[in-house]
Amino acid sequence: MLLDGKIEKFLAVAQRGSMSQAAKDLYVSQPSLTTQIRKLEEEVGFTLFVRTPKGVELTSAGGMFYEDMSRVRAICEKAVIRGRTIERESESTLTIGLLTTRELRWIQRALDIFHATETDVEIQFKIIPHAFVQRASMLRDGIVDCFLHGIRDDMLSEDLTMLPLFETEECLALPANHELASHRVIRPGDLAGHTVLFPREGASLVPSGPLQQELERDNPGLIVKDQIIDAAFLTNLQYLAHPLVTLARVVAETPGIVVVPMECSLEPARYGLIYLRKRGAALEKFLTIVAAEWQEA
Repeated sequence: MLLDGKIEKFLAVAQRGSMSQAAKDLYVSQPSLTTQIRKLEEEVGFTLFVRTPKGVELTSAGGMFYEDMSRVRAICEKAVIRGRTIERESESTLTIGLLTTRELRWIQRALDIFHATETDVEIQFKIIPHAFVQRASMLRDGIVDCFLHGIRDDMLSEDLTMLPLFETEECLALPANHELASHRVIRPGDLAGHTVLFPREGASLVPSGPLQQELERDNPGLIVKDQIIDAAFLTNLQYLAHPLVTLARVVAETPGIVVVPMECSLEPARYGLIYLRKRGAALEKFLTIVAAEWQEA
């Protein structure tokens, strides 16, 4: 019973046209039912029923109220059905958001174990956009259950949390023939006079504003440009590429690209699975497996 008890009793009386029959069907006494209807009339401010020789009939206002409350009850019942369906589906499906399928390497062993042990759960993958805000919205909308992401802790809102897999260092992706490609580390001043591409706002895995400010401060003559950075861009890199906050190891696999770590004062970002604090049983089991696998690694 989702509606107020008096509303449910009103609907029952209206459907039967009889106080006595409604009281019998509801397993309440007729005086008690009559009292509930009178209290409801006081609350709404108009008369709901008039007595007739055969029982009761709805007034004009009561008829309108009955139609509206019937629709409200139907909506409530439908909402319950939808909620229960979503819960069942969430327990039988695990949807993981990815930027590229190459990210699966970090959780492949856990996926294999989960698939073998949770045979009733279907594992799905969804390619999702770069921007964290869009990814977080997909979590909240139930489009994905979790996604892999590099992030600093201050980016997580109260409803989100993270299972970290490893820390990532600030680094630069650049062509293998670039003069800085042979450096073991990029230090303050090394980028003076060079061009550095930063991800365009809204197209980045991690906001890079603090890093950009630090590089501009430490490298006189540094030229900063914004660019949509994706796999196609990296394979045709013409400039010193953007400082990369996530997955040096993945970018390092791109042909012709070298990744060199940088000295900077920023706290390291962490790479791992982002998910809602309120989560279903299937995701909880998967996270447990992932954590165990990385603890052993």
